[in-house]
Amino acid sequence: MTAATWNLVVYAIAGDAKEHQAVLQAIDDMRAALTTDRCHIAVQVMAKGQTTRYWISSADRHRTETLSEVVDASHQAPLTALLNLVGKRFPAASTALTLWAHGSGLDHVHDYRKKPGGPGGGGLGGAAGSSGVLAGDQAARLRTPHGRALSARGRLDAWLPRHPGYGCRWGPDPNTGRFLTNVTMRKAIAASLGGRVDVLAINACWMATLEVEYELRHAAAAIVASQVYATAWPYGAIVEALARHPDQATDQLAQTVVAAVAAEIAAGKRDDAVSALRCGAAMEALAAAFDTYAVRVTGLIDTAWDAVRKAIMEDVQRLDDPYQADLASVVERLGQQDPQAQRAGLAVARQLEATRIGNTVHHQHPGLQGLSIFCPKDVEVDLADAYAGTEFRTHAWAGFLAKFQPRLAAS
Repeated sequence: MTAATWNLVVYAIAGDAKEHQAVLQAIDDMRAALTTDRCHIAVQVMAKGQTTRYWISSADRHRTETLSEVVDASHQAPLTALLNLVGKRFPAASTALTLWAHGSGLDHVHDYRKKPGGPGGGGLGGAAGSSGVLAGDQAARLRTPHGRALSARGRLDAWLPRHPGYGCRWGPDPNTGRFLTNVTMRKAIAASLGGRVDVLAINACWMATLEVEYELRHAAAAIVASQVYATAWPYGAIVEALARHPDQATDQLAQTVVAAVAAEIAAGKRDDAVSALRCGAAMEALAAAFDTYAVRVTGLIDTAWDAVRKAIMEDVQRLDDPYQADLASVVERLGQQDPQAQRAGLAVARQLEATRIGNTVHHQHPGLQGLSIFCPKDVEVDLADAYAGTEFRTHAWAGFLAKFQPRLAAS
C-alpha cells in the first residue's frame, strides 16, 4: 500500500443510543466525503457492551470489526494500541487523532461524587491529603467551614440540564464509568510507535485551557479544542476539505477544523466555539510568559487586594464553566493598574497570538480568544485536587490561586 498523506483516527465514546447514532452518522458522512486515496480513516467506538472499529479508505469504503473484548476507554493501553495498529494498517506521513466524548478541562474539577474529607463529606475537591500543589493542611484551609453553600456547584447544576446527554470530563467509559485523564492521554500518545501525533483534536467540553494544552504540548504539533460546552464537529465537511487538499500541513488541517465549525456557526447550526493552537516550543513560551505575569500579580494580592478581587470576581471574561476564565481577558484585566503587570500581560497576549492558529466563537460567548485558565470564584474548590498529577501544578499561577483563595475566604 502506498503511504498516504494523512490518517484521521477518531476515538469515540458513545454513552447512550443517541450518542451512538451521532457517531454512526459521522462515520457515514466521512465515508461519503472521502474521495482520495491520500487519506485514510479509522474510528474506534466504545459503546455499552461493545467496542467496534471502522476502517475507511477510498479503495475499501467501509470495513467493520467488532472486538472480542470490550475496551475500557479510561485506560492508556487501548489508545496506544489503536494508534499503533492504524499506523501499520494505513501507512501515512501524518496522523490526526480526534477524541470525541465529554470533557472538563482539568481532570478533577467537575467530579461531584463524594470523596472522604471533602466539605460535608464530598463536594468539588478531594481529601485534605490530596497530592498536588498544596500540602494537606494548606489545602484544608482553603475550604470554608462545614455547611457553607456550594455556589459554583449550584450554578453548574442549574446550567447542565440545558444540555442533556453530553456531560463533563473526557468520558466516562460507558461500561466502567471511569475517565481518561489528561495525564493518561499524554502517556498513551507518548507510548505509541510514533511518540506523538501531528494534530490532536479534542471534541469535548472545556478542553482549550492552558493547563491541558501545556500537559499535552509534546503529544502533538497542534491541538484543536473548545473553550466552552462542545457539540459534535461536522466531520463530513472536515474530511471533504481534507480530501480536496490532502497535502495540507499540520497548521492547515487544524485550521480546516476551525473553518468547518465556523461555517456551521455562521449558518446558525451550532452555538459553541473551537480554537487551534501550536504546541511544543510555542506552548512552552506561552506558559513561561504567563509564569512571569503570575508571579507579579501574586504580589498584588498583598498590595492591591481590592483591585485583584474585583478583577477576578467581576471583570475577567467568564465561560459557561464558572471555574474558568478567558486567558487573554485575565492578563488584560488583572493588574491593569500596575505597570509591571501590564508589561508582563502584554507579553502573554503577544505569545498567545503567536501560538493561536485560529479560533471561532459564537456570539453568545463574547470576548473568548481561544484559550482559558483555571480561575475559580468559589473558595470551596480543592486546588490540590484540581492540579493533581499535572505538570502545571508547579507553575506560578497555582501559587496565585493558593494565595488568592484563603484571602477571598477571609474577606
